[in-house]
Amino acid sequence: MTYSPELEPEEDRELIDVFKSELWADAYPGSIAAGARLKHDLTQKQLAELTGIRQENISAYETGKRPLTRKAAEKIGAALGENPEKFFRNCSNANRPGLKTRRKRRAR
Repeated sequence: MTYSPELEPEEDRELIDVFKSELWADAYPGSIAAGARLKHDLTQKQLAELTGIRQENISAYETGKRPLTRKAAEKIGAALGENPEKFFRNCSNANRPGLKTRRKRRAR
């Protein structure tokens, strides 16, 4: 079945700002990267070939099993022609995967 706006009632055609919606609250960097990949109609395997990142790792980033690193985000962004910062838009600086933070050593 093909999408046709004529099939939707007029009140269902309202545009929303996804960044202000409840949908965005549950997004994480890997899921945003997955959306960008799908927008460009690529499979994980194709993205892996373009980036040099193993397909298994792309899957882990997209499902949240592994945090998306800054380096991987830059490779994915370059392959898709997307700004990698977009993947981290809903994260605070302190919680962004891939940023190096120093752990305080415990006194012994």
